[in-house]
Amino acid sequence: MEVNATFTNDTAELPNCGLEPHDFLEVKFILISVVGTLIGCFGIFGNINTAIILTRPSMRNPNNLFLTALAVFDTCLLVTAFFIYGMEYIIEYTAAFDLYVAWLTYLRFAFAISHISQTGSVYITVTVTIERYLAVCYPRRNKKYCTSHGSAITILGVTCFAIIFNCTKFFELEVIRNPECGDGISWQSYILMPSKLAQNPIYGQVYALWLTNVVMVFLPFLTLLILNSIIAYTIKKSLNKLSGESATGRNELKEKSREVTLVLIVIVFIFLLCNFWGFVLTLLEQIMDHQVLMVEHHAFYTFSREAINLLAIVNSSINFVIYLIFGKDFRKELVIVYGCGTFGLTIRLPAQDKFQYWRQFSRRRLSRNMSPTIMNSPVFANGIRFLRQGSNSILKTSNSNSVQAASPGNSTCGESIVINGHVDQLKPTYGHGERVTGYLTPDYKPRSPPPSIDEDPQSVQSLILI
Repeated sequence: MEVNATFTNDTAELPNCGLEPHDFLEVKFILISVVGTLIGCFGIFGNINTAIILTRPSMRNPNNLFLTALAVFDTCLLVTAFFIYGMEYIIEYTAAFDLYVAWLTYLRFAFAISHISQTGSVYITVTVTIERYLAVCYPRRNKKYCTSHGSAITILGVTCFAIIFNCTKFFELEVIRNPECGDGISWQSYILMPSKLAQNPIYGQVYALWLTNVVMVFLPFLTLLILNSIIAYTIKKSLNKLSGESATGRNELKEKSREVTLVLIVIVFIFLLCNFWGFVLTLLEQIMDHQVLMVEHHAFYTFSREAINLLAIVNSSINFVIYLIFGKDFRKELVIVYGCGTFGLTIRLPAQDKFQYWRQFSRRRLSRNMSPTIMNSPVFANGIRFLRQGSNSILKTSNSNSVQAASPGNSTCGESIVINGHVDQLKPTYGHGERVTGYLTPDYKPRSPPPSIDEDPQSVQSLILI
């Protein structure tokens, strides 16, 4: 670059004012600026989609409101992580002097915002765990206190706490002018240094070491571990008391227990993995002098700090994957929003629920588009009566006919359902109701027809698609 050429000529007599890149720059560039940026981009994409799915009318509840706030905090953390860590190594690797000047300009603010986002992300996770604990152990209190209004107030309180707790981060860094570089502008004309507040021993011991690690590591981790253990124990205890219940209900509760337990294990494991090593390294920095670690254990200390930064990026990017793997309702809404076969998802529904799923889907569409005046009008009532009579006659006629195989080449886009080893294709036929066509196998046995509309009056809405 032309700036570098001018810089080299002007600072030929000032060797301390040139670019001094980090050790292991290429490894850091690949690890943080390339891999970390790719993970961060995926995390931002996932968090945006998470917010879109969780704010849909059918997904709105106090718990999902917390998860939406978590996605917002994680997105802010990923953006600031790129502009702090990723941009730093891009500047050094490419020797982009203009970017270096811009980096020094916004770094103080990005540094504070990243800590605010991290605190908000941690304590929103703790809040979600407390809400789940109340829902399992004290359901009546949960219904009374855990409302959408209460969730909004709690999120506002967590945000205010994160800002207040990290307000001193704005004053921990300062940009000073290097007198050794003269009056010209060079790489070392302005350097980033810890402020007097950050160098204060009392501030370093009380706030930076103990208070930060207690608030950001010990307290959240122990809270997650204890409450999640209580939740898992309560669900297991409830299963043991269901000896008189039906096998179907017991199996559903067992499946829910396994899913909740696995989610809790994943949450605790990820939190431990992404925060524990940072706490250990902070203790080492206080027990041993910072310069001792840099000199005697240079490679270990350098890569440990980069690993902490990368783990923070992973921790903020992985929630979308967790929801996608363990959240059935989340997957259903994702398919509805983005259409057929999004991400190759396969929704597995029980045989008795396949008709009910499409009825609920049609009912939601009907409730959003039909006004109460139309629903209560005589014309609508007569239409319902006509459809009821016609659909009952159609069902009787179809039951008397033999089952015909549907050609795979004529199948249309729909949600794939695996039932008892058979692959069924749900095919909404707009304007003519919704029906299910199965690919027949040699050992195919005709399934029982859907329930009559007279038996389930609400199912008539599934015959009307707007």
